[in-house]
Amino acid sequence: MPIFDAELYKGRAEKKHLTLVLSDGEGIINSIKEGMKEHGIKEAFVEQANGLIKSGQITFNQGNRLKSKELVDEKIFRASGKFSLSFDELFGSMSITIMNSHPLSGTLAKGTASEGFQIILSFLEIKP
Repeated sequence: MPIFDAELYKGRAEKKHLTLVLSDGEGIINSIKEGMKEHGIKEAFVEQANGLIKSGQITFNQGNRLKSKELVDEKIFRASGKFSLSFDELFGSMSITIMNSHPLSGTLAKGTASEGFQIILSFLEIKP
């Protein structure tokens, strides 16, 4: 059986929130990346998003087929996701639900925001 070095972490972590407020036409995914870089965040969770997606695309499963839908001035009903920043590259995805004639949930493939669009991220700040 392999032997692993292990250490018990005795510090503490504090959950914090970062609210990103986007300008008209600003890229949603790129804004998350830049916000995480600016604040030195390595991993963050999307807690909430409020506002209109000016233009974008959502991918979703319908039966056994992967489909996509173009978004124009769509209001986000719910958002969640997880992103990691490593070697200046952003990894992860953001799931959204929009309210069309019926709710549609999927992964945001691309999108630009309308003025005042907000994304709330949560992350852990490690305290020694």
